[in-house]
Parts: sequence; structure tokens; C-alpha cells
Amino acid sequence: MDAFALLADETRAGILRELAAHRRRDPDGGLAFSELRERVGVRDSGNFNHHLRKLTGRFVADTAAGYRLTPAGTRLAALVAAGFESSESVDAERIDGTCPGCGSPLAVSYEDGVVTVACENDHLLPQSLVQPPAADRDSEGLAAVASLSALQTAECVAAGVCTVCDGVVETELSRTGHEVLPFAYVSTCTVCDTPVTVPPGLVLARHPAVVSFWYERGVDGFETPVWELPVWDADERVVEEDPLALAVTLSLDGDELQMRLDADANATPRE
Repeated sequence: MDAFALLADETRAGILRELAAHRRRDPDGGLAFSELRERVGVRDSGNFNHHLRKLTGRFVADTAAGYRLTPAGTRLAALVAAGFESSESVDAERIDGTCPGCGSPLAVSYEDGVVTVACENDHLLPQSLVQPPAADRDSEGLAAVASLSALQTAECVAAGVCTVCDGVVETELSRTGHEVLPFAYVSTCTVCDTPVTVPPGLVLARHPAVVSFWYERGVDGFETPVWELPVWDADERVVEEDPLALAVTLSLDGDELQMRLDADANATPRE
């Protein structure tokens, strides 16, 4: 069960919510089983214990002082506090941008905590597991959240860190068969089992050499939406001597930057 599936049950979400609230009041203390059950509002001890066990270990620690959030649980509780378990959705709405693959207009949608940017030909761009604030749920706000979240996710995956629980992420470079995004880093957290897929271009988008290359040619890699970054037009191919690595050529204003991405999402300039 991945970390986001854990939030589908109100009892589990309530446990995280109450433990987070208690820690704000008493940073060094914990809650006893009966007190935690009472605060969550569950009368059946057996049913409550069933859900608590699903969190204990990875997200909730059973200590001498009582039940407390682990660092991973703190991240998960933050999603609960943001209302991630809500089933709210926003139908696809047009945004100011075009698909780098076919040039058709882009639209952004939001459902069950997933923000998706895609064109009418279903060329998917960033898919972000995120619960944006209610104020950001208009189309442009969702697009901004998707762009920023996609880059932050790529940074974490490149560093081998889970975006949900700070656990260790194992990455695998895979062919997608997709005309816009032919390769992807498919990763799964070894701690909370949360799956993440990141296009290699987004890993490159935060590399200092790439940011500098763009900036010198008038592209602000931090302010530009990810679907408008030149990286989508990059030439990607498997390195001949290493089928688990990519050779990437970025072209802008007639200049080229050669980069190499390995199976672990490490990016390095190449001659």
C-alpha cells in the first residue's frame, strides 16, 4: 500500500491529524492508545487498532512516552492537514501554453490529489501528487502548482529522496514509447511504496550547467513553466557504451550543451 492510499481512510487520516496537533502542543510528548482513540473519535478499540497498526513503524512510533509521529509521518500529516484525502476534483481547463510535442493547447485538471497537464492528444506533461490550497485551484493556479511540484519532485528523485516521507527512492530508467516523453525515471520509495514517474528533462532542468546555459540565452529556468523549457526539444538517446544511460543534447540559439544522465538520475556535463 503506497503512502497516499493510507489517507483514503478517515480513521488513519484522523490519527495523523491528532498526533500532529498534539506535537504542536507538546513537542516531546506522545499520546496513549486510549487517549489517541478518543481524540480521533473511534469507539471500537479493535477497529482503531487495525488502522493504527497500518501507520505504526513507518509513520507513527510507539514510544515509552506514547504514540508519536516519525519524520515520515510528519510529511504525511502535512498532506492530511492540507486536505489531501479530499475527493475534490477540477475538470480540465485551458491554460496559457501549448504542447511541445504537437503544438495543441494545454489543459490542466485536478482529481484525488493529482494535478495533470495534458493536451487534447493526451500527451501528458507533469503529473503531480499534490493538494494545492483552495485559492490555487483555478486553472492558472493549478498549472503553476503542477510546474513547481514537478521540478521539486525531479530534484528529490535525482537525490534519491522520496517526496512524501523522505525515504530512499530507487530509480529505473525506462522507455515509455511516448512521442513527447520517450524516457522516464520510474521510481518507488523503499519506505512508503509511493510510486513516482519523472521525465529525464525535469532532472536536467535544475542542473547548474543547464540553468546557466539557458540563462545566458534569455531563458529563466525558475520562472518558465516546465512545458515551455527548451529541454522538451532536447535530443535524447541511449549512450552506446551504456544502455542504462542517456546522452542528451540541448540546443538553443544555435548553441549546444551536451549532458549525460545515468540510471540513478545523476546528470553530468559531457564533452
